[in-house]
Amino acid sequence: MHRNIKRVLSLALTIALLSSVIPTSAATDTYSDTELARAVTLGFGEYSDTNRVITFSEFFKMLDRLVELCKPSALNEWKTQFANARTSDETMKRAHGMAATAYAAVAAGLNKFQDEKNINEINNKVPAPWDEINTLDWSFFPYYGGDVNHIYNADGSKYDEWYMTAGMYFFSFGRRSYYSGKTLFDYDAVTISMRPTEDFTYEEALLAALRLRDSDDNIYPLTERVPTATSDSALIADAEARKSAILNSVTNVKYCGTAYYVSNAGSDANDGLTPLTPWATLTKVDSCNLQPGDAVFFKRGDIWRDQYTNCREGVTYSAYGTGVKPQFYGSPEDGADADKWRLVDGTENIWVFYKEMKDCGGLVLNNGEVFAEKQRVHWVGNGYSLKPPGYKSNDFSEFTLDKLDNLKFFNDIDYSEEYKSEGYPLHVYGNQNKGALYLRCDEGNPGEIYSSIEFCCDSPTQFIFYAYGASEGFTLDNLCVKYTGHPIGVYGNSTIQYCEIGWVPGMTHTFFENYPIYSGDGIAFAGSDNKILNNYVYEAYDNALMIEMSYNYEGNEEYAEQEVIWQNILVQGNLVEYSSNGFSLINWETEENGNHRFKNITIDDNYFLYSGYGAVAEAKAASNANKDYYSLNLGIDKIPNINDGVYITGNLLYIAADALINSYIPPQYYPSFDGNTYVQHLNGILAYWDNERAVMSQDTLKPPADFTREALGDTAAQLPELPHRPGDANGDGLVNLADVELIYRHYRHKTQLTDYSLIAANVNGGGVDLIDVTMVYQFYRHRLQSFN
Repeated sequence: MHRNIKRVLSLALTIALLSSVIPTSAATDTYSDTELARAVTLGFGEYSDTNRVITFSEFFKMLDRLVELCKPSALNEWKTQFANARTSDETMKRAHGMAATAYAAVAAGLNKFQDEKNINEINNKVPAPWDEINTLDWSFFPYYGGDVNHIYNADGSKYDEWYMTAGMYFFSFGRRSYYSGKTLFDYDAVTISMRPTEDFTYEEALLAALRLRDSDDNIYPLTERVPTATSDSALIADAEARKSAILNSVTNVKYCGTAYYVSNAGSDANDGLTPLTPWATLTKVDSCNLQPGDAVFFKRGDIWRDQYTNCREGVTYSAYGTGVKPQFYGSPEDGADADKWRLVDGTENIWVFYKEMKDCGGLVLNNGEVFAEKQRVHWVGNGYSLKPPGYKSNDFSEFTLDKLDNLKFFNDIDYSEEYKSEGYPLHVYGNQNKGALYLRCDEGNPGEIYSSIEFCCDSPTQFIFYAYGASEGFTLDNLCVKYTGHPIGVYGNSTIQYCEIGWVPGMTHTFFENYPIYSGDGIAFAGSDNKILNNYVYEAYDNALMIEMSYNYEGNEEYAEQEVIWQNILVQGNLVEYSSNGFSLINWETEENGNHRFKNITIDDNYFLYSGYGAVAEAKAASNANKDYYSLNLGIDKIPNINDGVYITGNLLYIAADALINSYIPPQYYPSFDGNTYVQHLNGILAYWDNERAVMSQDTLKPPADFTREALGDTAAQLPELPHRPGDANGDGLVNLADVELIYRHYRHKTQLTDYSLIAANVNGGGVDLIDVTMVYQFYRHRLQSFN
């Protein structure tokens, strides 16, 4: 009894104390905009009912607060810089704000671009207004014209183009807030301008300082998601069950013509009409005059290597017998034999294969337990280089075998005569030139160490299963295609179902301005009336599933006026994992052409998992020199992607190294989202949407205005685990009086906390009440060590 009275008295006393320290500002004295309100809460400035032009002295006070929050040890030195600007009441232009923000980033330790791809995307749209900027008064910036060299690329290398006009400009959209997903400075999407010579307003200044602070990885660290028994395990179990169902599916196809059978134990001299008299090779299948309605059945468990077929119109290709699906490999042979490898003279760990090999995208060892990555080198006229000519530096970094890392290989194929006009020894689609293959293996002879070694090579015609010319309208069922750069190419009116497609490590596609371009899609399909159903696709270099319209009609008016509509495409029931991108729908045209569009594309009930992870995707990311690179579960990409209906329904998008979704198409062509489930790392990116990032943020999904959860139609979207620390009700990463006030106002029914804020505010576990207010205040005043 006495304890309860004492507790009540203590609580009353605490509340009395709180009443003297909790601000009681009226609701009208706060910003309705969440970011602006947070900027005031964090002490960057105060509420202003007029969005006036800011002065130099006002903005430098905001930047002082930024440095104080992010790197307190640097504050005193920072305050010694730009003395004249700090006392000036002159008003600023946006370009001045960009410069001051970039310099403050150096002091705060935030002077590294988060990624270069955003710079590329916006810089392609926004002209560089150097002449305009140079007309401004730069007297407050004594370093103007000098070499600052304090801005760095995402990989930590120095940003070579840093000088006042360019560096500040790029930096203003080279970092983003993890909280809102927006760049430090907004750009005008209508006029396509960063508006550098316009007045810099008070609210823009608040946002610039806040967003730079919110771009700090230490404030909003990307936390790898750890599956839990209560949330993720059911989703993962469903995915595993789907994988098992696909891998163990039975043959159930309909055909009305002649059935043919193919087996490793057969002979091309047989008639192929029964399982007892099968053919042996795809060459025989390809030479046979197959008719619409016919079916070709391959024996389960058998393997066909380095063969291909031009799939015939109206023909079904499937499996017979029992066991695993029939296997089709781009790999010409298994290299797991000690006699097939020889130690290179003068080395201790470089091994050369016993015969010359076609261009190879990767080596898959022990059935995928180990992946040996290709050393991507470049021909510079008289030797190989680790850097292509003109890339960043004139240092060609001559390549020799001793520069191979362990479990990397080099394909020495001399194409210099064939491509001497380009000066590059490149493999291009269908090229069958061969050369020595060298593998560094520190453990010893690879043929002795590994139980299987598969070489990922293209077939002589690029794809293993494809349609050539006018041939279209076939069915692939219950086949396994692996170890190749390009497994399946579809060109309309076709069905791919219950197939396994894996280990597509990327082959040399072509070259652009002396730089090699690599590509590798699991199932690449074009045209109309395609069905991609219930397939398992993994370890793809580019896209596991890809619809690609790539008409280039520049200078061809007749082609431009031709109507091209790809329509009635269904992608359903597939399981995709460990690929760079899960699915992409891309029109590569740069300008809108109403004659070329998509129509009625449905992406339904697919599982996209772990995009950007896996051996192939991680190797691509590590060696990719093109910074415009994504690791996505779903891409409705590029501009314009004109469409009359793209429907994305009932899919699981589970964890991506970059974003779950990417799209740069105009709002009028947004896809329709409904019933999807999103699971991403804490502070991971939900979406890139027209140059804004929607992040899995501190309290809810915070996508751009046109990409809200309601707009997606996904009211049951998966959210990350509790992102707030206990007591941090407003989600700013701190526990202070602002949280005390917010919890108190909620208790008094003056405001309503979000779901996550309620969890963070409920520190005593009994519902949000005055006890929580007291405990958070005591924690803030260091009277409580923890809430446990």
